[in-house]
Amino acid sequence: MNQKLNGKIYKIPQNILEFINLTYNNLSEKNVAGVERAKTLLSTKTVTYGQLKRILHDIRTLDKNSELTKYNLYGGNLMEKWGQLFLDGQRKTVKNIAGSKTTDQLLDRKNSHIKTHEKKPSFIVSTDDLKTPSNDTPISSLGLFEEIQRIKKIIIH
Repeated sequence: MNQKLNGKIYKIPQNILEFINLTYNNLSEKNVAGVERAKTLLSTKTVTYGQLKRILHDIRTLDKNSELTKYNLYGGNLMEKWGQLFLDGQRKTVKNIAGSKTTDQLLDRKNSHIKTHEKKPSFIVSTDDLKTPSNDTPISSLGLFEEIQRIKKIIIH
């Protein structure tokens, strides 16, 4: 049993209760197997996680042809479909909650995309100085732009 769901109480849908009640009222003999469970379900109108699991197991293992009255007292096809869908949803909810992180963990989380870096060394010339030649930049004093112009002329010819 899923320990997070163990002991939880769920309300049985009204259409299933009406089906069980109709089956119970149409019985000619009240000593049929499944009557006590039907009475309990009708009186409480709720079912625990463990009870619902047991009911679904019993419904699946019953021979629906020879034990049709017992099958219908357990809720029949309505209970089988609702119970399976409902339990699957509850189990997925517990699984999703267990897989997610708490808000405290989210607040402490670091940004994994931020990379550590070092300051740029001061001897590297900024690329802004390379964009336009000016007489006051250290690159123009080295004659870099004149060299580039000579290379362009050689490539063109």
